Amino acid sequence: ADCAAPVPGYVCIPATFTISVGHGGLVDLGSGMDYELTGSFGQPGVNSRHTSNHFATSAFAGKLRILANLYFLTYQTAPSPKLRYNDISLEGGGLFDTDNNWRAPRHREHRIGISMDLGLVPQARYQALRRMMQLAGITGVTFVEGNHYHIREYGTSQ
Repeated sequence: ADCAAPVPGYVCIPATFTISVGHGGLVDLGSGMDYELTGSFGQPGVNSRHTSNHFATSAFAGKLRILANLYFLTYQTAPSPKLRYNDISLEGGGLFDTDNNWRAPRHREHRIGISMDLGLVPQARYQALRRMMQLAGITGVTFVEGNHYHIREYGTSQ
């Protein structure tokens, strides 16, 4: 109720509250020798104002590290031997507003640390990448979304 028109029998005390909505327990993937973190604020072509966008569940982060290691060991002497990881989740999870307008966010699935964007690899390496994902324990959905693959773990809901 508005304090200018109080409800009879109630006391109106004006106050301002901040309510945070998120998902706890996410860990920072952190930098790695065999993968690159992309898409953070300040990098070329990035519109999002989010500065920390590489948080995952500890299980998913472990799988991503294994995947990057397998890929790097296989292609270390070839051009582009590192995977490029982008937009997993924010530090506290929650809505990932890449366009800074809170309207129709494209990253609806990037809320709880089990979905991510992976930079495209050369087509000749795609089947090997899929096998490496299975070896790393990533058993989710993968599809091309513009200039990257979108990966979501199976057995989890958003």
